[in-house]
Amino acid sequence: MRKHTTISLLFLVLLSSLLMSTTLVLNIKPQEKLLYISKRGAGFDIYKNTLNGQNETQLTTLEGWEWQTQYIKKLGKQRHLILFNSQNKKEGFRMRAMDRQGNPVNLNTKGLPAFDMSPNGQWVVYNRKQGKATHIILVPFAHPQDSIQITSGRHYHGRMKWSPDSRRISFISDKSGSNEIYVYRLKSKKTERITNNQVREKYCTWAPNGRQIITSMQKGKANNDLFLIDLKTRQTMRLTDTPSIHESEIAWSPSGKYVAYHAKVAGKDDIFLLTLKTKKVTKITQGQGYHGEPGWIVE
Repeated sequence: MRKHTTISLLFLVLLSSLLMSTTLVLNIKPQEKLLYISKRGAGFDIYKNTLNGQNETQLTTLEGWEWQTQYIKKLGKQRHLILFNSQNKKEGFRMRAMDRQGNPVNLNTKGLPAFDMSPNGQWVVYNRKQGKATHIILVPFAHPQDSIQITSGRHYHGRMKWSPDSRRISFISDKSGSNEIYVYRLKSKKTERITNNQVREKYCTWAPNGRQIITSMQKGKANNDLFLIDLKTRQTMRLTDTPSIHESEIAWSPSGKYVAYHAKVAGKDDIFLLTLKTKKVTKITQGQGYHGEPGWIVE
């Protein structure tokens, strides 16, 4: 009888321990964190920070300049990569990769130039200059020789951004005589014009659900403000109204709750966080040098 009681007690202890461990694991929620570049010495480095701006971590200490971060959840057998551009006098330009803690990860770019990778890790786009024109080239990452030029004419096409589902690419083009937003669909190979106005759009970011875009708009010599565009109805909503502040380089958070952007305030370049529900703006960086190009990771 005692033997069976002892075994039963041990089983209950083990089961309780297992349930507690499972509960602890389930209670760990993914946390959004900001990425950005900062110049505090001879070149740019990449930093990570929490949404309150109180836990900044320097991820790169490379010689030269680092910029244009891209967070990719999956690339082949690799998981959770941060891709970025890097340049120094010794090695010239190259694209690098690291994990979310800043540890280097080998990246085979397959001879491609600086590119923007789709969230699913299957496609890349990059710019190619042809005379005075700048075109967008679409490439399957597994077969870089199979490139497709998706723009035409003697115009500028650039500042590409992938939709979260990797099926569309937004970009800026001046082919109408002013900067406007266009969206290219990979399946149909068709391009759709999104904006048609008298202001200049420059930066774009997609909503996590792919239904809206936030863009910066500038009229004349005025500073940029941020606007939300519904892609189905084309309705536009102003998000910021700051005549003395130039908002740019915007990034929508994976949760959809926040928009990070770079702005120059009182002569200092910093990263700010806009909470979409409350319209509250939080300053993330503290003016210790230049800060720009916000992005997001999930840990």
